[in-house]
Amino acid sequence: MSKKKRRKKKILSLEAVAILNNMVYVPERNNRTMKQMFEFFKNDTEKTIRKAIGELIDFGYVSVNENGILSVNKNKVSDLSKI
Repeated sequence: MSKKKRRKKKILSLEAVAILNNMVYVPERNNRTMKQMFEFFKNDTEKTIRKAIGELIDFGYVSVNENGILSVNKNKVSDLSKI
């Protein structure tokens, strides 16, 4: 499914879901830089990780501050439990 179709249907890719799950449930994977994320997910390519994190940012599940720190949007994630 293309990125445009996923966004329209509000469907995250499996890679994005895996990274979000890790960021939510493994505290040392939240509030980290992209480089640190590459180190955590050594079995995936940088391209795959960048794409998945970009998707999470586009959907509003992750934000990036001015220092490049990636953080989970806890308000958005709590909405998932209501589904």
